[in-house]
Amino acid sequence: MLLYPQLPPAFARVLADELLSKSIQDLFALSSTSHHSAIYAPTGGIRVSESHLHKVNQCIRENAIKSDYPAPLTGLNTQSFDASLGRILYEILEITPSEASNLGIWAFMSCVMWPDLVRWRFPGGTDGTSRERFVGGRRNTFGRMWWRAYLLREPNSEHPYKLLDLLGEDELVQIMERPSLAGNSPLIREIYRTFLHITNTSSNTLQSRSLLRDVTKRLRRLLPMVSFEALDDSVLKSLISDIFEKSLDNTLRDDML
Repeated sequence: MLLYPQLPPAFARVLADELLSKSIQDLFALSSTSHHSAIYAPTGGIRVSESHLHKVNQCIRENAIKSDYPAPLTGLNTQSFDASLGRILYEILEITPSEASNLGIWAFMSCVMWPDLVRWRFPGGTDGTSRERFVGGRRNTFGRMWWRAYLLREPNSEHPYKLLDLLGEDELVQIMERPSLAGNSPLIREIYRTFLHITNTSSNTLQSRSLLRDVTKRLRRLLPMVSFEALDDSVLKSLISDIFEKSLDNTLRDDML
């Protein structure tokens, strides 16, 4: 396993505050594959080489250029950039979930390697980009996409990243930012497979956010009573289908009131 440079949390927060309102051009000039405050985990793998970091950097920047960087992102370009970003990070970094849980890695990538891409993807308001897009956990610009690719990837499928490609940000945050649900990969994949099937086949106009919100509420009520990890695929599929059916009826009824 490769060990990537990390930024200590306290230093990362200070650095992020210095970066979050700078221009994309200024941040690009500051970007680098090294930093004097970077540290490495003492054990668990091999330190990543400078040449590999340059390769990763090139791949991520080429992906951004395909989405018209540095021009402002449009809706379709945003979804395409995010999906391809997750896929590239997952395939090229060669890290485990344990290593990916280290916030210092993503802070280094956001604050040192690609601060300009953070500002470009999340320009923010008058105060600039939110600090959590640089140093946050589930909301870090790059860490969140690695985790989405890891959790939604279907390794035995002809198109393993299909879910990541088809889902928009509104749908993804409904589940992926809820720790009680997002830690179970088979569960969230089944949720999204069922969601896409319903939205693609329903003759009714659906508010996807309302539907997923209702599904999420029903799932969270079941968590203390049902061990989703212990369910086999057929039982899980049947249970999720039943939950969606009830949520769909509830959502459509609310829309008619």
